[in-house]
Amino acid sequence: MGSIVLVVRLVLADIRRHQVQAVMLLLAVTVATATMALGLSLGGVSDALYEQTRAATAGPDVVALSGDPGFAETSALAALADAPEVVAHHGPYRIVYANLTTRDCARHGTPPTSAPGPRSAGCCPR
Repeated sequence: MGSIVLVVRLVLADIRRHQVQAVMLLLAVTVATATMALGLSLGGVSDALYEQTRAATAGPDVVALSGDPGFAETSALAALADAPEVVAHHGPYRIVYANLTTRDCARHGTPPTSAPGPRSAGCCPR
């Protein structure tokens, strides 16, 4: 019991000496607790928003991409489009892979507006 009293007295003395630090610590703990409580209370709220947006935009559930434009891949994707589980499909859309060169830097990649595919990121070292 004596050690608990000692710790409490030391904490109170330290708070009296360092008031600004104590207030900042209390503020940080309060903000962290409020953030955690808010995050935990929002459990499945975003699920309804996703479903609402998906219904309004008729967004896709699955996107199928093929990196090779050969006959076998094209026929496999065509067979996939005719599957009974597929409600609707769009495409095919072409993806352009190009060598991009500026000054002394050359990269192989895709333009930023195309669909995801093999691309290089970052700048060339100088």
